Amino acid sequence: MARTTFSGPVYSNNGFGTPLQYITAANTSPIAIDPGATVIILSAADGGPAAPVVLQFPQVQTIDGQPFNILNADPRYVGIRGAVLNYGGVVHTLAGFGPSSGNYQPVNQSNTGVDIAAGTLVQWAGNGNPTAAWAAAEATLCAAA
Repeated sequence: MARTTFSGPVYSNNGFGTPLQYITAANTSPIAIDPGATVIILSAADGGPAAPVVLQFPQVQTIDGQPFNILNADPRYVGIRGAVLNYGGVVHTLAGFGPSSGNYQPVNQSNTGVDIAAGTLVQWAGNGNPTAAWAAAEATLCAAA
């Protein structure tokens, strides 16, 4: 949140907020996700999916269609980070782009994706390289105080 003392304290989320993407029972798997977003999978009790779904990253491409080098990295995804929070009781999957194109971009070197266990937060990062895997790490939610 941005702060300024102009005319007293002013608070604004304009241009500073992280996009939120909610996953509900109405979403059809595979679900395209914004790699810069915080994705929240609602519990079934809150309108979320009762069956497993696949969250899928978009295809990363070089800016000129040539093999990757640091100068032609996809600027939309260089250094991008995001997270998915699974409030539900179902294990879901976080997958890279593929397999219909035959051009896989895996998550943690897995072409089939990684599990998003119930009650966990999975954070990811990308580097704009269409041949590099997305990196993902899972953490469990804090216990109630």
